[in-house]
Amino acid sequence: MVHVNNYSASYYFIDDVSVVDCTVGVDELTDDMQVSIYPNPSQGIFEVKSEKYKIQSIEVFNVLGEKIYNEEIKDITATINLQAPPGVYFMQVHTEKGILRKKFVKE
Repeated sequence: MVHVNNYSASYYFIDDVSVVDCTVGVDELTDDMQVSIYPNPSQGIFEVKSEKYKIQSIEVFNVLGEKIYNEEIKDITATINLQAPPGVYFMQVHTEKGILRKKFVKE
């Protein structure tokens, strides 16, 4: 304990701290799935196309992580009409192989 100007204070030292990435439970795929979103940016109508795997569903999240769109697809292409304010959004494309996340812009 340390005394300074009639005040008492304590100090705690923390040792051996590590930061670890611990994503669990999701098979996240890379761009080798060849999924495209176009046009990007767009006024709200986006074409989503997969070159290799059938798309099972599409989810769209805003920058706060709130799900604002969800649709089951069951095809290699899909057209979505996003009724949301202009901004940056994140799309999760679920395929038979796994999940791909892509960023896109609505003007």
